[in-house]
Amino acid sequence: MKFQLQAFIILIVFLVGCTQSPANSVSRVSIKSVYSTINPDVLPAWVAKDAGIFDRNGLDVDLMYIEGGVKATQALLSKDAAFGVFAPSSPINANAAGADLVVIASIVSTLPYNIVVIPEVKSGADLKGKRFAVSSLSGASYAAMRLALRDIYHLDPDKDVTPVIIGTDATRENALTLKQVDAAMLHIAGEDMAKRDGLVILEPMWNKGIDYQFTSIVVSKAYMKDNLDVASRYVKSLIQAIGYIKDPVNKAAVIKSLSKGLKQEDTVTLESGYKFMSETFLKCAAYVSLNGIKPVIADSKEAVTKGITPEQMVDNSIVKALDDSGFIKANCK
Repeated sequence: MKFQLQAFIILIVFLVGCTQSPANSVSRVSIKSVYSTINPDVLPAWVAKDAGIFDRNGLDVDLMYIEGGVKATQALLSKDAAFGVFAPSSPINANAAGADLVVIASIVSTLPYNIVVIPEVKSGADLKGKRFAVSSLSGASYAAMRLALRDIYHLDPDKDVTPVIIGTDATRENALTLKQVDAAMLHIAGEDMAKRDGLVILEPMWNKGIDYQFTSIVVSKAYMKDNLDVASRYVKSLIQAIGYIKDPVNKAAVIKSLSKGLKQEDTVTLESGYKFMSETFLKCAAYVSLNGIKPVIADSKEAVTKGITPEQMVDNSIVKALDDSGFIKANCK
């Protein structure tokens, strides 16, 4: 079900002038929001919290880290959290099982990964029979691994490698340096550190023009129906945060938030993460890509069997209302 007209009416009233409203001009709401990975893709949520953007929009947001998309999705389904910041692969699987989750905004709509390997791996063919580290067996890094093996290297992702579940980018990179695994899908922000540790970038996935809906804002359809104003404020806050990140004046504050969120003080990693997020990955018009969600659905046997479509998984009505009202242009450049 779409909410375009209703969202437009609410937002026009709420966003008069397309500027930030004082926090005391709207009713304050306390909400919980989860994110499922510790990498720079979560930066807009961290900045919205640290820079007081959520607060100015009347939202007291408790940002919680829950490792892995499956557990983060369960937090939405159990109503322990209202919003999720993670890839749509787990929500798609949940909907195939009867859930009512929907993707309402995009943070990253490509695969911000490198395939990183130990020096002994010289080519894609050498990956056959090797141990490949991913965050989980249902998350975006696993989906990216399968896509690369199938479409780039023409290997069978179900037979030719052994997936090894290692939660965070930092722990996967460490496992590579210790040669506990042979390959890993790692976020682009860790590229310089990986090279410094003697690892090899076998394949940059991020610059291949792959339209793939990655880090997104997820909510249940029932919650959005009953709390459309809150959902609108949440998306509004993230768009304002993207504008804040992209403004060079705020670089020091953004890097401070990135360091805090990543629990990382390595200046090379922080500079790289800031650069890629502010210049390459973040888009002001945070529309969810219908084309980009197709390969996510296609990689879920359950979703394909149930006939899940992009239109069932995506609701761009809030972003469209913000765009049509001039809010995005006024707050993010």
